[in-house]
Amino acid sequence: MSLFDELDIEKTKVAAHTVLSEYRRLKMIARRPIQQKITVSYDSQPTSKSDVTPAIERAVVMKEYAAYEVERIEAAINSLSKKDYVEILELIYLDGYEKTDLEMCERMECSSSTFYRKRNKALVQIAEALGCEVVTSIVPRGY
Repeated sequence: MSLFDELDIEKTKVAAHTVLSEYRRLKMIARRPIQQKITVSYDSQPTSKSDVTPAIERAVVMKEYAAYEVERIEAAINSLSKKDYVEILELIYLDGYEKTDLEMCERMECSSSTFYRKRNKALVQIAEALGCEVVTSIVPRGY
């Protein structure tokens, strides 16, 4: 037995779905321009000597993190072993709009059972590629 026999498949698929579901939002944040607000504010607090406000700093950090995650997700998807898995995950999570399962089956020219089987395998593989798989035991049984 190997460590891979100890994966909790259902929790692993959910974990992969959770990570991939954030892709479109992350892509939007990564592409968002950051602009310093030029407004006058009057308060009794002393002014900062820094050119970067906390809001701008936060926006830059969010943008950099989002760009890193987008790149990491795209690289993980492109590393999958089967072209069908890549296509399924791109259709479901990366393309710009949501599609029904029927639309995806038609696009991939396969039955719904074949589509669901491939989707489940793709989710497990992408979870392993992203490092979000859920393991039920660190040590394989029998050792």
